[in-house]
Amino acid sequence: MYVKEPLDVPTSVGTATIYQGASFDGYFAGGGWLVRKKFRLFPDGRLFDPAIPGVPMGGLKLPVKTPLPDMIEIQAVIGSKKLAETMDDAVSDLENVYFERCGTCHRAYEPDSFSYPQWATVVRSMRLHAGLDEKSAVKILRYLALLAPVE
Repeated sequence: MYVKEPLDVPTSVGTATIYQGASFDGYFAGGGWLVRKKFRLFPDGRLFDPAIPGVPMGGLKLPVKTPLPDMIEIQAVIGSKKLAETMDDAVSDLENVYFERCGTCHRAYEPDSFSYPQWATVVRSMRLHAGLDEKSAVKILRYLALLAPVE
């Protein structure tokens, strides 16, 4: 299952925001999906899927400064409307923003044309040139990050 929109879930060390496109294993349990996943936790609160080390999958809102573990497990019940069965379904709205905004003045490159760090540089440099607002730039970078090759 893939997250279709950012969502907040409680953890043992604070509330985590899980980004669109993050994947979970789980099973249907009544009104939603019972999901569980371990994330690598960086000192700044960013969460990474150990299988995709270069792309942030979430962030932790820390209530107080405390020593943090290297890994945290997230377990939550998530409503079916917030999850998609495929990555394509989970990121379709991000894909639309990318092709609408980045294909207007030039050909929109395929997401696997550059690595995530390269895309971050491109989006940052094109943001002002293309008149992208912050929200659109974040959506575009999220889409590219999920589909760019891992270095």
